[in-house]
Amino acid sequence: MFIDAIDQAVSLDDNFAKTGTPAGILHGIPISLKDQFNVKGYDTTLGYIARAFRPATTDSVLVEMLQSLGAIIIAKTNLPQSIMWCETENPLWGLTTHPSNDKLTPGGSSGGEGALLALQGSILGFGTDIGGSVRIPSGLCGIYGLKPSVRAPPLTAVKPQQLTAISPVDSLTTVSRSPPTAKSTSPLSSGPWRAPSAV
Repeated sequence: MFIDAIDQAVSLDDNFAKTGTPAGILHGIPISLKDQFNVKGYDTTLGYIARAFRPATTDSVLVEMLQSLGAIIIAKTNLPQSIMWCETENPLWGLTTHPSNDKLTPGGSSGGEGALLALQGSILGFGTDIGGSVRIPSGLCGIYGLKPSVRAPPLTAVKPQQLTAISPVDSLTTVSRSPPTAKSTSPLSSGPWRAPSAV
C-alpha cells in the first residue's frame, strides 16, 4: 500500500506542476482506513485469518470518493476480530495498545485508527460506529470523532455486509486530530449519492 501511496503522490505532484490546480480538497492528504473498507488489490480481513490473501477486486465507495478528492490512502488499521469489541486485538494482526501507554487500550473497534492518529501517523482516518467504535477510541486517545447520520454516507463494499441485523444503525465515521478536519472532511462533502457504486 505504501508503494501505491508514493506513486499516487508523485502523480498528484506531476499533475499539480502541469496544471497548477489541486486534484480536490484532499489533494495529497495521507489518510488511513479501518481494515473493514475494500481497497482494490488489498485484503479486507476484519482480523480473520481466513480472510487473509484474498485481495478486494473493487474499491469501497468511500475509497472512490476520497481518491476523487485527491486523498492518498496510506494504510489500513487494526480492529478486533468481528469488530464488535471495545479493545483492538485479533489473531491475525495481534494487539494494538494505547499510543501513550502500552499497558492500556486505545479502545475499539476503530482502535487502530485512534492509535495511528494520536501518534500522528495519519492526518485523517475513517472507521465505522454502531455502539461507540469510533467514539471510544477518540475519547481514550485524545482525538476527535464525527458520527454522521446513519446511512448518510454509503457503506457499499464495506465488510461485513452480512450483518444485516445491525447494519441499519451502522455509520461511517471520521476520526481526526482536530474538530474542523473531522467536520470538513465528512464523507458527505463529496456527494456520495453521485458515486457509481452507490447505485
